[in-house]
Amino acid sequence: MGLTVLFIIALVKAPAATAATTDCTQSGYPAAPSTATVGAIKIPSDLPVGSPIPGTRVALNWSFSCKESGITGGGHWSIMNNKNWTAKLVPGLINVYQLDTKGSATEVAGIGFRFLNSAGTPVSFDATSVYTNDVVMGDAPAKQTSFRWNGYIELVRINATVATGTGNLWFYTGVAGQAYGNINEASSKFTYKYSISSTADTCSVVNPTQTVTLPTVSSATASLDATGVTQRAGSTPFTISLKCSGGSKLSMTFTDANNPGNRTNIVKAAEASADYGIGLTYLDPTGGPKSVSLGPESAAAGVDGQINIGSTIDGTTALRFFAAYAHSPGTKFPPGPVSAKAIFTLSYQ
Repeated sequence: MGLTVLFIIALVKAPAATAATTDCTQSGYPAAPSTATVGAIKIPSDLPVGSPIPGTRVALNWSFSCKESGITGGGHWSIMNNKNWTAKLVPGLINVYQLDTKGSATEVAGIGFRFLNSAGTPVSFDATSVYTNDVVMGDAPAKQTSFRWNGYIELVRINATVATGTGNLWFYTGVAGQAYGNINEASSKFTYKYSISSTADTCSVVNPTQTVTLPTVSSATASLDATGVTQRAGSTPFTISLKCSGGSKLSMTFTDANNPGNRTNIVKAAEASADYGIGLTYLDPTGGPKSVSLGPESAAAGVDGQINIGSTIDGTTALRFFAAYAHSPGTKFPPGPVSAKAIFTLSYQ
């Protein structure tokens, strides 16, 4: 008896790649398409490797509107490279990337980049879709008609030695294989361009910690001026001494150590929650007094309360200040001890 074997050969055709539709539009900042440029960046020479470079963070705030036919489900909203260039993780740093295959993208040696979510936490730019690199902004369920994402992109120092030059990175938004973020490929393009001009010289602080003791005054002498700061009642001078190299533009910000969100011109007293404490006055190089508004503990350029000191010189620089009792209009200055703590931050541009 013979054995008959039937071979059934099945030919399975692989599905064709799905082209992205034009069913979505994008609004927000930066606009799509557009180029966000951060230029003439000077990197502080003492900025540690792995630290974000001041003045390079760009906020990303995008909203997407789609027809129901645009999103078919199973994917996610992404910020993608365009396969013309690729990026790789910088060893030893979390979610910091540098170019691997450059293509039409450019970079500056010693400089990496990273994306952050709305909370400021670095996020991955690894491969999670048909693209070599992408940031997952969120899920894209079928028939989704709207989506919104907030985050940031910024530069990071990745080497002790940093070159000068211009970098150019470009990305697309959308749901891979389903919909472009803004109608088509060209209109969904976002370019991040930066220019590193030099490494900024920095200053060392000769007297980084000091206590300023104010005299005892009567609350009756604490009359208010139009800004709500005392007319220098108990005014006491103090000096912050710096040793600098010349050539950098120096700025300074004071922060209320116990209330870092305070944006008034009064460092709040530690003894109570009332609107009184210590006011600070800065004497500019011409000797003119300037009330100091408080700001964040940040070296970024242009933050709230930043004082423009001017260009640094080689050698020692003395910054002259006064501290005085202060309180807000309509509040009483109660008797008793007053103590307040401020932090100063230097910024080099």
